[in-house]
Amino acid sequence: MFIGVGTSVPEISNLPGSSRPGGGGGSAFEYTAIENSFSMEFDGAGSYFETGITDLPAYVSISLWVKSTSAVWAGSPSLVTRRDMPYQRFPYSIFWNGGSVYARFRIQSTNDAYNGVNLQTSTASGLNDGQWHHIAAFFDGAKGSLYVDGSEVSTVLVSSITGGVEGPLWPNGNPNVNVQNYTTWIGKAVTTTFDGKLDEVAIWNSAISENTIQAIYDTTANNSSKVADLSETPEGAPVAWYRMGD
Repeated sequence: MFIGVGTSVPEISNLPGSSRPGGGGGSAFEYTAIENSFSMEFDGAGSYFETGITDLPAYVSISLWVKSTSAVWAGSPSLVTRRDMPYQRFPYSIFWNGGSVYARFRIQSTNDAYNGVNLQTSTASGLNDGQWHHIAAFFDGAKGSLYVDGSEVSTVLVSSITGGVEGPLWPNGNPNVNVQNYTTWIGKAVTTTFDGKLDEVAIWNSAISENTIQAIYDTTANNSSKVADLSETPEGAPVAWYRMGD
C-alpha cells in the first residue's frame, strides 16, 4: 500500500556537511549525476510505501535522502524496515525518533536461533532541521555501520556481542521462517508512520563501501538538484531503487 504526495525539492542543493572527494582511502567512484526534481511526502498519519520485497539476504545496505522538521515521531517509525508480519521482528531497519536516527540489524545467534540478536548503532541526532540529509547504513557480517551526509557516525562490531553470534542477518537458514511472512516498508514501523520527505531510497543485498557512500553524497553536494545514478555502483546495482517521484 502507498499513500503519498510527490513534491518538488529544488532545495536539495541546500545540503549540510562538506564534500570530500576520495576520502576514506583510494579514489572514490564518480557517479553520473542525474536530474532529481521530486520526492515523496509522508504525513505521519498513515502514509507509507510497501515495496513488495520479501527476500532474506545475508547482508544489506540502505541509502536514502530525508528531510523533516517534525520534533517528535512517536513510536520510532522507520524510514526503511524489513519485518516479519506475524511476529513484528525486524531483520534490518533505519529508525527515527525525535530527529535522531539509528540502524538496527538482527543477526544469527546459536544461543537464540529462533529470534537472533540485535546489533544497533548509536544515534545521530538533530536531523529534523528542515535540510536534506543523506542516510546510509550497512551490515557486512562483521559490523553494522551508520553514515550521515557521507561521514560515519557509528559502527558496532559483531564481536562486541557476547554469546554464540554467527554473522549473517537473521533468519538465514532458520527452518521456522517463511519468506512470505516478510515485507519491506518505507516510512512505517508496525503502526507508526513517518512525518517528512524521503527520496532516492536504495537497497542492496550486500555491503557497500565507505567510498561508495561518500560518492553518493558528494554527487548531490557537488551538483545542485541532481543525484547519483545508482545503477552504476561498484558493488553492483541495488536490488531496489525507488526514485520517489522522478
